[in-house]
Amino acid sequence: MIFFARFIDILVRLLSLAILARVLLSWMQITEPVVGPIRKVLPTLGGLDFSPMIAMILLEMVRTVVINLLLTLA
Repeated sequence: MIFFARFIDILVRLLSLAILARVLLSWMQITEPVVGPIRKVLPTLGGLDFSPMIAMILLEMVRTVVINLLLTLA
């Protein structure tokens, strides 16, 4: 029972942080230059916008390549 209570506690905290991050990022519109072009090309599926997920995957790929290049050159 303690495990279940801890699980619910962590889940609610993570969801709260995700909501806060979404509000802050939408308020500042800091992600629009990255997500906007993807949103224009990628069709919505059933009303779901997958452009943020695609942007995160692409950013992670770019980050990995750039860091590996920098470490190789160092």
